[in-house]
Amino acid sequence: MNFSELTIRLVLLFFPGIICHLLVDLYTPHRERRTLDVLLHSFVYGISAYLIYSLVLFVFGFQLNPDHVRIDFPKVQFVSSLTNSNASISLSEIGTVAIIGAVLGIGLSYCINKSWHFRPMQKLGVTSKFSDPNVWAFTSILKT
Repeated sequence: MNFSELTIRLVLLFFPGIICHLLVDLYTPHRERRTLDVLLHSFVYGISAYLIYSLVLFVFGFQLNPDHVRIDFPKVQFVSSLTNSNASISLSEIGTVAIIGAVLGIGLSYCINKSWHFRPMQKLGVTSKFSDPNVWAFTSILKT
C-alpha cells in the first residue's frame, strides 16, 4: 500500500484531532462507529483544537501595530501547510496542538459522560432523548 504525500500531510496535520477522537472514543459509551464517523470526528476535533490554539495565540500573543490601526494576528502554520504542498509542516505546532487536543478530548468526554450537552436541550424542550446508555442510568441521575 502506497501512501501519497497528501495522505501523510493530512495524518500529521490532523494528529491532534485523532488523539482527541481516541480519548473521546475510549472514555465515553457509544455504539460502534463507522469509518466515516471516525474521519469526520477526527477532522472536526482537529479543526477545533487548531481554533483553540489560534485563540490562545491571539489572546496571549497579539500585538497592536503602533504605526497602523490594526492588529497583527499570530501566524498559524496549519492553514498554509494544508493548502500549499511546498509549505513546511511545523512539528512543534502539531505537538502543542496535540496537547490541546488531548485536553479537549478529556474535557469532551467529561461533558458527554455528565450529559451536559443534553440537559439544557431537555429543559428547553428541544429534545426528549436522553444520552445515557439505558433508561435506568438516566433515572438514577435524575434522583441525584
